[in-house]
Amino acid sequence: MAAGRMARRAGAAVWRLVRDEALALHREQSGQVTTLFLVAAVALALLLGLVINTAQRTSQRIEMQGAADAAAVAGGTWMARGMNLMALGNKGMSDLLAVMIEVHAVVEVSRGMKVKLGVVIASLTAASAAFPPAAPALGVVIRQLGLEIKAFETLANSLDPIDRRLNDPSSGIGWELMRSLDKFNQAIKAATPPLVRLGGLQASKANGADLAFVMSGHSESAPICPVGRGRRGLIAVHAEQCVLPELSWPVKAAVNLYCAAQAPPACISALTIAGPLLDGEVGRTVEGLAEGARPPTPLRRLLQSDVGRLRGLQEAIDEYNARDPGDGSFRPLTMEGLLGSNSWIFGGGGSMSWPQDSPLPMTLTDRPLANGDERIAEALEGAPVDYEVVRRILQFLAVARAESTGGILAPSTYQNPAPFGRLAYAQADVYNPSEWSMFSQNWRVKLARASLFGRKWKDIVESLGGAGGGLDIEDISVLNTH
Repeated sequence: MAAGRMARRAGAAVWRLVRDEALALHREQSGQVTTLFLVAAVALALLLGLVINTAQRTSQRIEMQGAADAAAVAGGTWMARGMNLMALGNKGMSDLLAVMIEVHAVVEVSRGMKVKLGVVIASLTAASAAFPPAAPALGVVIRQLGLEIKAFETLANSLDPIDRRLNDPSSGIGWELMRSLDKFNQAIKAATPPLVRLGGLQASKANGADLAFVMSGHSESAPICPVGRGRRGLIAVHAEQCVLPELSWPVKAAVNLYCAAQAPPACISALTIAGPLLDGEVGRTVEGLAEGARPPTPLRRLLQSDVGRLRGLQEAIDEYNARDPGDGSFRPLTMEGLLGSNSWIFGGGGSMSWPQDSPLPMTLTDRPLANGDERIAEALEGAPVDYEVVRRILQFLAVARAESTGGILAPSTYQNPAPFGRLAYAQADVYNPSEWSMFSQNWRVKLARASLFGRKWKDIVESLGGAGGGLDIEDISVLNTH
């Protein structure tokens, strides 16, 4: 029995030892932590590589899209600047012509006022002879009008050298300045298309592109200004519509003040007669320079009625002279004495005319030529402009490209399969919110939906060196849409 107890005790002791060892082994976990950490580290590295690769690809796409946007906007901006500079040149020509017209009109009207006021003096003189009681009052008016005639003569003599210096067709400084502005416009037209291409390239490279180009929406694809040297009469028409109305009242006020200073206390005829005559002379001059754009209202036609009335006045003068008592105190009247010599009203005066080498404005055309000095063909000058074609010419598609770079994880797997590397495109349109005219200095640029990409696909492939020439645009699914 004692041996049995000892055996049971020994068995229990062995069991406790095995149990304790087993429990101790079950509670030990240091090896599992190391294994889990290794598995998690590998998974985290794969996930981090995937995130970095995706972020790099997204960043590259954003960078190329920014380069394409910058190229399109830069190209369109240079075109808008060129259009605005040419509009500035056109407006400068119309401003100069308006000043020349006003100076010429003041000289012509000042000469014509001698006839106008001479007719009035002749009428008043005949009236005072026919009605002696009114002679003293009429004499005061006649003397005042005589002073006003001298004032207008002085004004005409003062401005005549300026008028000749400005408006002489062969050497007038006004025409020379307008020709300089015409040449300025020609230089801007020739320089703008290269600046469109260069500006687009520089802007895209500054934003990370290796290659970029800008093409226009018209059939030739190369950027070109949709303008040409048009009709010279447009300068006069714009001057009449926009500039001369602003100059009219200051000129009239200056004439009135000058004549009032020369013939105090006031120059009645400057406002009552000279003002309407100035408007008529300006209109007559614009009519001639606009080459038939307005119905004729010449000043000389207005004065022909006065010339006809002189014949009736001659009869009154003859009747007055017949009253000579013969005692030597009577002073006979003569038409020549009243009016003096005035070759202007009888056809000796001159009107403004275009010089032989006339300055020409830049105007919009749907058939532009690359040379800056090219005129719009005579057959096209009167034809309406197809503004839809002009709009296409002013649309610019920019394409930016850079070499593909692989990601950190599996670089060959994350290469762009497109044959052009990283490629992006954008479109910018040049427009004028005010008026589609080369006398409107409000040309602007804006990003627009890239409607040109499909039409210009073949040109894009050729510009990229022909890579992928066998692919149709529908096959390139990796290109971004804009």
